[in-house]
Amino acid sequence: MTVLHFGRPIHEYLVLGRVLNRPDFRAEGKRRALTLLERCRGKKVAFDQDFANGLITQSLAFAYDYLGDELNAQERAAIRADIVERLKSTRYPASLPRFLYDAHAWQSTLHQAVCGAMAIWEEEPYAREFLQQMLPFYVALYPWFGGGDGGSAEGTHYGVETNALTSLIPRALWRNFCGLDLAGNPWLRNNVWFAIYTRPGDVKSSWFGDNGADPAGELGVAAPLLAGLHGALYPNPAATAYADRHLNLERADLQRLSRGLMLRLLPLAWGPFEAPQPAGALPPARAFRDVGIAIAHTDIADAGRNITLEFRSSPYGAYAHAHADQNSFNLMARGEKLVVDSGYYIGWHDRHHFGYTIRTAAHNTILVDGRGQPADCSYGWGRISGFRQGEDYVWMRGDAAAAYLDPALDRFDRGILLLKQGERAAAVIFDDLKAADGKRHRYSWLLHLGGKPEIDAGGRSLTVVRERAALRADWLEPEELEFSVTDFFDPKPVVWEYRKSHFKTLEPQWHVRAECNGGAEQRFVTVLQAGPKEAAPEFGRPVVRDGWITTGDWKIRRDGGRIRLERPGREPVEFAETEQQENPQPLPPLPERMEKPRARQLTPAFRDGETVCFAGDSITQDGTYIELLNNYYQSRYPERRVRLVNCGVGGDTLFDLIPRLESDVLAHKPDWIFVMIGTNDMNRRLYGDGKNGADYERRRSVCRERFGRKLNELLERLKKSGGGRVVLMSPPCYDEYTSGDPARENNVGADRALADFTAIAAETAARHGVPFIDQHTPMLEATRRG
Repeated sequence: MTVLHFGRPIHEYLVLGRVLNRPDFRAEGKRRALTLLERCRGKKVAFDQDFANGLITQSLAFAYDYLGDELNAQERAAIRADIVERLKSTRYPASLPRFLYDAHAWQSTLHQAVCGAMAIWEEEPYAREFLQQMLPFYVALYPWFGGGDGGSAEGTHYGVETNALTSLIPRALWRNFCGLDLAGNPWLRNNVWFAIYTRPGDVKSSWFGDNGADPAGELGVAAPLLAGLHGALYPNPAATAYADRHLNLERADLQRLSRGLMLRLLPLAWGPFEAPQPAGALPPARAFRDVGIAIAHTDIADAGRNITLEFRSSPYGAYAHAHADQNSFNLMARGEKLVVDSGYYIGWHDRHHFGYTIRTAAHNTILVDGRGQPADCSYGWGRISGFRQGEDYVWMRGDAAAAYLDPALDRFDRGILLLKQGERAAAVIFDDLKAADGKRHRYSWLLHLGGKPEIDAGGRSLTVVRERAALRADWLEPEELEFSVTDFFDPKPVVWEYRKSHFKTLEPQWHVRAECNGGAEQRFVTVLQAGPKEAAPEFGRPVVRDGWITTGDWKIRRDGGRIRLERPGREPVEFAETEQQENPQPLPPLPERMEKPRARQLTPAFRDGETVCFAGDSITQDGTYIELLNNYYQSRYPERRVRLVNCGVGGDTLFDLIPRLESDVLAHKPDWIFVMIGTNDMNRRLYGDGKNGADYERRRSVCRERFGRKLNELLERLKKSGGGRVVLMSPPCYDEYTSGDPARENNVGADRALADFTAIAAETAARHGVPFIDQHTPMLEATRRG
């Protein structure tokens, strides 16, 4: 049995053991965790190379956190040591900014590493350091393959089936660990639309990027599950309605998933659903500009009648699971693929995948002199340069000139106008190319089909009739075209990977080229008509007359960078090709529990040029809270040059701090002095089991009296020095227990003593008119809440 199969159920056994109160589940989770530790100790693989390390780290982290005292001190120490070694074996966090698009890292292994660090952060300094370095990456860099519009540049399979669900993990980890809620990230808030628009019905309607897990096109569970969680979180009634319509927790494929039981429990946390918003109320199209994908539907509420056209021109290029397919499109009608993203994803970078599937020749775009865009890199990029929609039309436009390097292009603009005509639709495609060298070239207009075409070369057209849907393509410009068609792949696909056994029968595909020898500038105008199979005889050739294109009852004119549409019974529509209409569906609202703290307007205390000193013991010397304060000012008020000085010394009491005030604090000429002291003055060695006699109480009383007296002396000295405004802070909470470390004793009662010291500090600060910050009380309350 492999590490993946043996280790994957560990966290499920442990979680379900607690939720269902099943000791046998917990026992099995423990057995597997300790067996995994024994078999894999010292066997490390870099996180970015394999998922094994991530799974081992996650499994051991769950065991360490959930089993608690059920593990003895030796077992807990061994687990901590193994997790630390695996964290150190990663490239993170030092190299992550240089490998920002490390897909495996952001998909799962990085989250699993963070999970491991969170489980042991209290005992292991390296785990704390790891988390401190990783947190800014999650805030500043996540998601790595998308932006505020939502979506994933890796394509729709990895974007929804893999990345969308794992994107919920960082939010849960950081929120539960330290209260940081990433749910306000616009990408997280909008990403559900990518799932809904790429999978609006019972089948997938989008095929960009690597698509290997489900070539038959069934919907799967990821999109409905994501929608359900989003609908509950924000709330988003359209997402809730989508989940209610499509999520079936009794599906056989869900039962087979290793995470199946866990997914079945998630609806318990969704809470009551909002009143569903009918999917038919959604706009027909949506542009995900940040990732360079636009998707349009004629009937998003009815998959049996729907016609979908998707378009890609992405700033991320062809990196990771994305392909060299800038300015390409696919088309589906009535659940059948008509214009397809060709090739197969049987194994990443096998001969067929690397030699054909990811290459431009496999996609519905254009080759120049038989050459396409660079693959497997980010520098062959495009962008969505125009988007607009109405009730019965959608316009999308892409600029992919930068994606062609040899020969280079100064211009490759492709505009696609999708026009609804009852149960049919027409797509009018305008292509404008200009070679940078000013020479003549051969241009190949590519069309890949899910059914065998009948080509009329003289009429510059073809038709495809499938079981439920049909397609007609007409090339209106140029007049001279050479056509070729084949169903051959080079290299040939071979089903070699056992996990891809569902590829037993590869769906046939046909590859059409409409080619011409043109000048430095070349223009194509093509019209595709799609609809039900029965409507195929009604597909007539579009008419071009006096600069107007007529298809069905639509008339289209393109002139001077503008599009004009006319149709009987409606007002004409005119717009610029480069218009960027905003997506009409607004951002889902933030949950009320998140809006309240965000609504507070904080006034920065420190002014430009001020020096702020922090005096104290090891808690201050550690510098964590000073670093957070520094990050706050640098990110929100970069124009304010505030100097923060750490004057903490480990082990200090007031007896140590007062003598060094002049040299260590006042020498910096501070405008502010923050003092946090008292943890060592309390003397934790006076507290613990069996330390309850009169002598211990007398010595504790002496400590309290000395603290009050010396604190009064400290404030008097600072007041006489004129060294800036003073703020007194209470000591924080103290962990009275040692988490099973036999080398240390418990100091039960120490935290209650710190409550007394907090009261003394508050009274002393009030007597001197000094601001006081009580950290101990709210931290203690938060600890008690768990």
